[in-house]
Amino acid sequence: MDPTPLSDIMAWEAMQMSVYLPLTCISMIAACITIFTAFDTKDIRRSAVQYSTYSVFCCDFVWAFLRCVLYILGMIEGVLPTANKGDRNVTNLDEPIIAYQAILTAAGDLFIVAGAIWIVLSAYEMQRVVTHTITRLEDRERHTVLFYNIVVYAPLSVLLLLFALGPVSKKDEDLTSSCLRASLYLVVWALFLAVMYLPFAMYKIYCVRQNRSGFFDHTLEHIYRRVRVLLIVYSVTTIPTSIVSLGSEVAQLTRNNSNFLGPHTSTFFFATNCLFYLTGLFNAVSIG
Repeated sequence: MDPTPLSDIMAWEAMQMSVYLPLTCISMIAACITIFTAFDTKDIRRSAVQYSTYSVFCCDFVWAFLRCVLYILGMIEGVLPTANKGDRNVTNLDEPIIAYQAILTAAGDLFIVAGAIWIVLSAYEMQRVVTHTITRLEDRERHTVLFYNIVVYAPLSVLLLLFALGPVSKKDEDLTSSCLRASLYLVVWALFLAVMYLPFAMYKIYCVRQNRSGFFDHTLEHIYRRVRVLLIVYSVTTIPTSIVSLGSEVAQLTRNNSNFLGPHTSTFFFATNCLFYLTGLFNAVSIG
């Protein structure tokens, strides 16, 4: 028998939501302010660097907004949405609010993945500015932006549509839970790959700096600083929650027990989630 009383569990979940909601609101507002103040609408369509960085904040805004709505629904019900708990086991899909929570969770996950992809593309484009002596023509930049949009959003839109029209609409709770866990894995690996690419981009830019030693290049120094800050911020906010989430899932699958950090697993999970939910704010601060 579970030694933890149900009332204590519900109180803990209510406390989590009361913290998660304002944190996601802060990230959403910070991302929104950055979108409208840090970018020129004329530049973002004709510069792949600007557009990629702009898209990072757009994705930050959308996933933070979706999480806000998710936790508002959770507070209405009085329980943490099962779709976004550690094990992501969904029950009672016959209730519309549970189905909405599942779709909101998956949509938020996919926009986190999209944000990670845009981080990589932003770093690549900044790296390209430094390592290529010939810049793209404006028309070519516009085509690159269009290509990036298709590559990033088309597959993720298809996945979300299949999820909503498949297991959720058919009220298949086992398959819905499996899809939500797969969505979590996708988030974790997308974040890890983004963090792994950023040091590579830094190294390539560093090599160019070494080759140009003795000559101060303002653009080069600015880009090097931007990628370095991106790496630090992204690593601090994403790696802890990725490790805890993945470790919990692996423990659940191998030992049928998600408490891989002992009795304090839920506390670690909560703390790393809080840090991650401030990603939008930290990204906004990092852009200066």
